[in-house]
Amino acid sequence: MSQKEFTFVPSDTEIIFNVGGQIFETTAGVLTKDPYSVLAAYCRVSENSRDANQLRKSTDSSGHATVFEAEPSSGIFFIDRDWWLFRHILTYLRSNVLPNEYETLKELYVEAAFYRLESLQSAIEHLPIDQVTNMSSQVQKTYPGYAGATDATRGKLTAGADRLLAPSNQNIFDKTSVRR
Repeated sequence: MSQKEFTFVPSDTEIIFNVGGQIFETTAGVLTKDPYSVLAAYCRVSENSRDANQLRKSTDSSGHATVFEAEPSSGIFFIDRDWWLFRHILTYLRSNVLPNEYETLKELYVEAAFYRLESLQSAIEHLPIDQVTNMSSQVQKTYPGYAGATDATRGKLTAGADRLLAPSNQNIFDKTSVRR
């Protein structure tokens, strides 16, 4: 990738999102902790505009946006995703803290894939199972093509749309069984 793709606005630049109707304020420094992510892309400076004040209004000579466009009157970026999970994403980016509930971690893993937050996906994959709560039998399910998800074999989640449970003895996700 070219150098231009990784030129970000100053780390103290305020970025505001409307995620699923909830307003979130953060800084470019937080969003660029995973520089290859979709969130970091909101902080990239176009080649035509190196000024942070022009971040939301940059256009090229043909009038096309060269960076993500915010809503013109408010300067807020709209993302049609679950705000409840987005708060966990910001918490992770700010302080490397993950929720400890199994269902939340499963959903957060899917959101991390959407935002291309490889660091967050990896942190969830390597989270020790003894740090996860609410591993109740209500999350135990058997899906077509996979038999044997019992109390004795529960422990790791095969991430993906099917959300299958697979055996484990250490981490919440098994790197070899995670579909990307």
